[in-house]
Amino acid sequence: MKLCYFLNVGLLLSSHALKRIGKSTLTTIVLLTILCLPAYADGSDVANDSWRFTLIGYLHLAGINGDVTVKGETIEVNESFSDLIENADFGGSFHLEARKGKWGVFVDPMYMKMSADEEAGPLNVGIEVEQWLVEVGGIYEISNWSLGNTGDRLAKIDLLAGGRYFSLEIDMDFNLLPEVNGKGDWVDPFVGIRFQADLTNKVKLLLRGDIGGFGIGSAPDFAWNVHTALGYDLSEKSTLWFGYRVLDVDYEDESDVGLFGWDMTTSGFEIGYAYRF
Repeated sequence: MKLCYFLNVGLLLSSHALKRIGKSTLTTIVLLTILCLPAYADGSDVANDSWRFTLIGYLHLAGINGDVTVKGETIEVNESFSDLIENADFGGSFHLEARKGKWGVFVDPMYMKMSADEEAGPLNVGIEVEQWLVEVGGIYEISNWSLGNTGDRLAKIDLLAGGRYFSLEIDMDFNLLPEVNGKGDWVDPFVGIRFQADLTNKVKLLLRGDIGGFGIGSAPDFAWNVHTALGYDLSEKSTLWFGYRVLDVDYEDESDVGLFGWDMTTSGFEIGYAYRF
């Protein structure tokens, strides 16, 4: 059980370590953690036959870092949150989740349009990115149990599986080269785990980790996502969430019109407001 605990916490909280270890090592950690999940709890269940819904609107305070390639032209992008705020044209996202008993489904769409100015040697380039990221998945509660002496606080572990749809339109306006533009879209399947616990009667903890891609169809060979958040109940039906998320995607598509690539890490803070009904 101690081994399972350290694997889970290490996966969900150490984003810097994830960048240093290999893909096969990370995959092994996630699979071992999933296999160890029953050791966390006694398998007790809180039955609920009615549908429960949660709607969360949230704001990303994130930056992007990596390489973008359009028709063979690769530019390194390093934009902090403050840079994106200055250059953002529009963005928005929400999370909708429906649960009944142990099962559930969720959808999480995000739209962003932003521009940035980068330098690559003698080249100056203005980059405009329009992005859709739609995440759809299923939930299965593997276990839940009571916390504290009074048993009024709960913890639970969910298994997650689904897919992320990416759609990107990128324009590059060079000072010394002709303008280039390109489009890319793909579906990235993923599997993961999510842990939720009532730290107090008001404060909640959420930890999530998943891996995806697997080279299936047009998906990247590997992608990973880590999300941790603290919530504070404003009322019986509403919660204010503060979190941090890292999403790393390495996608490449070769076609007869050139090379399109998106090797990017999106990381930063999130603020969300949840309403349950």
